Amino acid sequence: MELLHAYDQRGQLIKTQDREALLKEIRDFSYKHGDAHLAVETIYLVLSNLKGELYIVKRGDKPENPNRYDKTVGGHVYVGETAFSTLYRETREEIGVQVILTDLLEYPQVVQAHDTHQFAVVRPIDYNPWMKSIRHVKDGEPWVKRHKVTIFAGIYSGPVRFVDGEAIGMQLIPKGELLERIKQSPDQFTYDLEMLVRNYSVFF
Repeated sequence: MELLHAYDQRGQLIKTQDREALLKEIRDFSYKHGDAHLAVETIYLVLSNLKGELYIVKRGDKPENPNRYDKTVGGHVYVGETAFSTLYRETREEIGVQVILTDLLEYPQVVQAHDTHQFAVVRPIDYNPWMKSIRHVKDGEPWVKRHKVTIFAGIYSGPVRFVDGEAIGMQLIPKGELLERIKQSPDQFTYDLEMLVRNYSVFF
């Protein structure tokens, strides 16, 4: 059983529940009221190479955001995990990349000290206990999910390997070009990716 914690808008823990049942409750509430009443804990990661090109991953034909281009890595923090351990796990599981985690102050030195063709050097850039995420679904109306999210960004210049089937493709796109493509064809990209590129591009 995959358990998730659910939090209110202030980041206070409200309850713990099985993932599928909890997400169904939040989805049903969102459809009825236009927004979520609880947030689940997640991580977001955006990787870019030394040329400033972002690793944009194409989601599979999934129930939510099917076949849309998304942030490099994202995932739920399960009960018993931390945001940091989830970052390591999800990055390894989704794209087959090993992470070296540092902080904002040490980040430039750590990038210089490691081969970014072999390791992704990553640091946390923000935390939001009530991040909005619009979920597009097949043959239905979108709904609003809320994430208690730690956002990470980092440098990586090596290959990716899709391990768990969550992703089916990848592109390297300069951030300026990506914004233009999102404007022209918003249905090809997730809400999360657009928000990250608009609000955090200084870190990419």
